Amino acid sequence: MHDSKAAPELIEAFMAEPGRILKLVWADSAYQGEALAAAFAAHGVEVEIVRRSDGSKGFVVLARRWVVERTLGWLSRARRLNRDHERRPDHHVQMVCGPAWSR
Repeated sequence: MHDSKAAPELIEAFMAEPGRILKLVWADSAYQGEALAAAFAAHGVEVEIVRRSDGSKGFVVLARRWVVERTLGWLSRARRLNRDHERRPDHHVQMVCGPAWSR
C-alpha cells in the first residue's frame, strides 16, 4: 500500500495522542488525494504540495524536498536504523514510536 493511501488513518492516530500539534505539511504530488486532504483539514493542518516547475529537465532542487532527503540521510547513518531488525510490525512501532503506540 502506498503511503498516501495509509496516511489518513495514520494522521487520525497521530493527532489523537495528547499534545500533538501539526500545522503545516510539505508533500509531493502523490499526497494530494481528497481523503488525505479531508484528514488534514479535519485537524486544521495546511498542506502545501511541492511541485517541479514545468519544462525542467534532469535533477532540480525543489523547495523543502531536500529537508526530507537530508533527514533520511542523517537517520540512515544511525546503525540501529539502517536495517529492519524487527520481525513483526508491532515491534517496529514500539521501537519507532514508543510504548504509547503499541497498545
